[in-house]
Amino acid sequence: MTSTSSFSLSKELFVDENRNFADKDNEYILIDGVKDAYKKLLNAVEKPLKIILLYGYPGSGKTAMLHRLCSNVNRENGTVLYYSTPTFMRTEELIRIFKANSRKRLPAEPTFFELMELFGSTFAKDAFLVALDEAQLYEEKEMEYIRLLSDTKIFKFVVALHRIDEEHLIAKAHFQSRIWESIELNPLTVDELRFFIERKLLSKNLNQTLSMFSKKSHKLIHGFTQGNIRESMKFMYKLFDFYEFLEKEKPSEINYKEFKVKHIEMIAIEGGYLNV
Repeated sequence: MTSTSSFSLSKELFVDENRNFADKDNEYILIDGVKDAYKKLLNAVEKPLKIILLYGYPGSGKTAMLHRLCSNVNRENGTVLYYSTPTFMRTEELIRIFKANSRKRLPAEPTFFELMELFGSTFAKDAFLVALDEAQLYEEKEMEYIRLLSDTKIFKFVVALHRIDEEHLIAKAHFQSRIWESIELNPLTVDELRFFIERKLLSKNLNQTLSMFSKKSHKLIHGFTQGNIRESMKFMYKLFDFYEFLEKEKPSEINYKEFKVKHIEMIAIEGGYLNV
């Protein structure tokens, strides 16, 4: 394997933080904090809870965790539904769900409350596990309807939303007293980021590239990205992309024993992580 292909392969490993996350052996879920949060989420799903909140800053891995949950949770007697955008509360979507899971006839143009009664009389407890991503985009009235559906105990919801310092969305009126369990995804620590990078590179036997990382480089990258998984992925992609360019155009600039601090700082400046 040439060095050029090494940097190219390394770059491709950091294209998308959600890619292949449904795979049970995906390395991201093995990070300590994420693994603990996922175990807590699985335990919550198995309990008689109606609404479970998964929250964290944008890029903290909420979408990836929902994908894994929906792909791997054991629902032998129920249906798992995932919504990446706020489309669940559309009447036509509720009708589609009902028709896909029942042969009962629906009245023409049923109202939400008629549909809720039909779901209640047709399906058993915990018939649907619904994962709602980007839940901060739902309107207050829609969240009220979601709460009403959860009260039937036929629907169990995992609600993912952003944590924003200026206006912590958990404190909004339509979330108060309705969340039965809250699970937070925290930024990666320096050691978790190091482990994440190692697992990614070792999955393709990119040992030479891995050996170029030092404690200082891990600390620098973590400082620029603040442990945000999405930003870390973007940073790593840009770093390997830059080294791929150097290897083709300016190979004398590369020290194959370790990444140069000035190169990491250049990536930080280009990505807006460091102001000059």
